[in-house]
Amino acid sequence: VVLQGLVFRHELNGVKGRILGIDRRFRRRLVVDLGARGRGRRRGTGVVSVQSANVRRVSFEQIKERLRTIRALNVPSSGSIVSLSGLRDTEDLNGLEGIVLDVNLKLGRLLVDIPDYGQVYVQAKNVLVLKNS
Repeated sequence: VVLQGLVFRHELNGVKGRILGIDRRFRRRLVVDLGARGRGRRRGTGVVSVQSANVRRVSFEQIKERLRTIRALNVPSSGSIVSLSGLRDTEDLNGLEGIVLDVNLKLGRLLVDIPDYGQVYVQAKNVLVLKNS
């Protein structure tokens, strides 16, 4: 499933997870496991309780199609280690290495976590893959 329409935890919108069950405290809420990414737990990961209206189911066929599109574009997958290059507005990030957390095909960008800096969206043309996941 994919989280959507969250207001108070808006940073979780677009995050993928797995439904674990129904929240026993609040019967109309679902418990969703967003999982930990990379080494250690990252911000916005773990188990959350959300309303069913904030959950969009993703079919297996949609996932397979998304993977085919990513492979066709030669975009690094989540978990790949990349080096940033060719950035103009944030030249200080050129040469830094990070881990791809997410591939956003709608934006045409990758979400990269850079240690001691944070998370940034960059275009696929601005990364060099050092190690594919």
